[in-house]
Amino acid sequence: MGRSPLSDFGVDNFKAFQSRQVVPLRPITLLFGRNNCGKSALLRSLVLGRQHICGAPENLADIGTYEQFRHDPEQPWVGLSYTFKADHLPLTPLQRAIARERITIRQSFRVVPNDHDPSDVELRVDINWPTHLTEFCFSLKIDDMPLVVDGRYNGERPEWREVASQTWQTVYGREATTPELDLTLKMISVALATKKDEVRVEDIAGCRFSSALNYAGGWHFLGGKDSGDDGRASLWLRHAMGVSSPTNAHRHSFEVMERLFAALDDLAQKASQALSGVLDGQIYLGPLRSVPESVTSASAHAAGGIHLWEEVLHQESARVTLNEWLRRLDGGDFPPHMTMHHEGDLPTLTPEDRSRLRTALAAVAERLLPEPTHEQNRPSDASDSGPSRLSRDEMLDLWVESVIDAHRKRARILPRLQTPGVTSALPPSQVGIGLSQVIPILAAGATGRNRLILVEQPELHLHPAMQAELGDILIESSAGDDGNTWVIETHSEHLLLRLMRRIRETTRGTLAAGVTPLRAEDVSLCFVEREGGVSRVYPIELDENGMLTRPWPGGFFEEGFREVMAW
Repeated sequence: MGRSPLSDFGVDNFKAFQSRQVVPLRPITLLFGRNNCGKSALLRSLVLGRQHICGAPENLADIGTYEQFRHDPEQPWVGLSYTFKADHLPLTPLQRAIARERITIRQSFRVVPNDHDPSDVELRVDINWPTHLTEFCFSLKIDDMPLVVDGRYNGERPEWREVASQTWQTVYGREATTPELDLTLKMISVALATKKDEVRVEDIAGCRFSSALNYAGGWHFLGGKDSGDDGRASLWLRHAMGVSSPTNAHRHSFEVMERLFAALDDLAQKASQALSGVLDGQIYLGPLRSVPESVTSASAHAAGGIHLWEEVLHQESARVTLNEWLRRLDGGDFPPHMTMHHEGDLPTLTPEDRSRLRTALAAVAERLLPEPTHEQNRPSDASDSGPSRLSRDEMLDLWVESVIDAHRKRARILPRLQTPGVTSALPPSQVGIGLSQVIPILAAGATGRNRLILVEQPELHLHPAMQAELGDILIESSAGDDGNTWVIETHSEHLLLRLMRRIRETTRGTLAAGVTPLRAEDVSLCFVEREGGVSRVYPIELDENGMLTRPWPGGFFEEGFREVMAW
C-alpha cells in the first residue's frame, strides 16, 4: 500500500478537543462517531494547518473565528501536531541516529491583538493571517524528545547526552569519555540557555540551532566575523564560557556542538519541507460537493471539488479510470459514463491558417507599430547586450497565440454523463444526486497520486451496495508506492464492512481475481466520542481477519438490531 510520510496528526485545545488527541494515519483512515462529536473538526484541522504553513488564500473550509475554534478560553494556544516516520525522510546517518523512529512537529498559534482594534480579530482559513495579529510558535520533538519547546530551544532534557554521544561517534569515530561528554553538554546548555533576549523560533523552516551560538549569554558577537574554525571556537569559548585559554578538549567539544546543531538545522528543514509538501498537495472535499454546469478556471482547492471535474476532463487516463469506477459502482448493464462536450468551436488551425492570421496581424502592426530602429530599442544606458524590447516578429508571434487563446477560452468544456434510458448526455445537475456527489471523490482518486485526500461523508446519497463498492475503490486508489492516503469522516457501516471483508480474504487467500488486497495494517479505524462537552479519539485496531480487537463503543452498529428486536 502507498505510504504517506505522515504517521499521525493531532489537535490540542481545538474545537471539541480539550487535551491533545492523536489520529494514527494509514493508507485508509476512517473516523466514526455520533453527530457533532468532532469528526469533521479533525479533518479541518489539516486544512487549518495547510493555511498556516502554505499560506493558501482559497476558501477551503469555514473554521470560524479564533475564539470559536479554541476549546478552552483560559488556554492561549491552539495546537496542531504532525508526526513523520524517520525512514520516510532523506536523513544523514547522524540525523537517523538522532531521530531514531519518528519526528513530531507541533504547530501552535494564538491571536496577538492589534493595537488599533484589539477586539476585531478574526482568523479564517480563507484569508492570509497578518503577521502582526498572529504569533506563531513551533515545537520540534524527535522520538518523544522535545528539542524545541514552544518556540525556544530546550537544553535541559537528559536525552541531549545520548544525542551528543552519537555526534561524538560520528565526528571522531569513537565514544566520548565522561569528562568530554560533560564538557560538551555544558557548552550546549550555555548555547541553548533560554533568555529573554535570545533568538526566537518563529517558523520551523527558519529553525536555526546554530544561530543560538550568536546569542549565548546575550552576546551577539560572531555574526560574519569568523577568523577560522579555531578562532571561532576561541572567540565563543572566551565570551560565552569565560575560557581564556582553550584546550583541545574545549575545541573538540565545540566542534561536536557545531556539528550537532548543523545536523538539527538540516533535520528541521527536511521535516518542514516534507510537511509543506503533504499539506500543500492535500485535497479536501466537504460534505456537499459542487455540481458544475461548465468547467472554467475553478479554485484549485475548493471544498466543493469543482476543480476535480476540470482535472478529470483534461486527463484522459483519469477519465478512463473514473468511468471504470462508475461502472463498478453502478453494477448494472448500462452504467453512467462521463464524456466531454464543447460548447463553441475549438480552433483547429493548420499551418496555412496560422500564416494567414499572421499576415493579417502584420498589416495591422504596419499601421500601428512602425518597426523601431536599433537605437530606439536600446536603453538609455545602452550596452552591447542587444535590444531591450521585443522585435516585430516576436510581437507578431505573441499576437497570433493570444488570438487563438482568446478564441479557445470562449469555447467552454462541459462535463456530460451518459445514463441508461436517455439518448443524449446530460449535465451533472440533471442526473441522480448520489452520482453527482460521488464523482468528485472518484476524480480525486483518479487524478491524484501520493496525495492526502480528506473527505466528509463520501456515502452521501449512495445506495448501500454502492457504499460497499466505494470501499474497493478506496483500496485500489491507496495501493502501490504512489498510492493516495485517505482520511474519511463517515457513518457508513457498509464501507467499513467491505474493508473488513477484504482484510479477511487477503489473509485467507480467497480474494477474487482482480481485487486489490488489503491488510489490517493498511487501515486506521478511530471512534470519536464526546463526553461532558469534551471529545476524545479512540483508535480501534483490526486483526488479520478484519475483526475488531476491542469492543466498539456502544456496540458495533447495533441500532438496526435493537430496532428489529424491540417488541
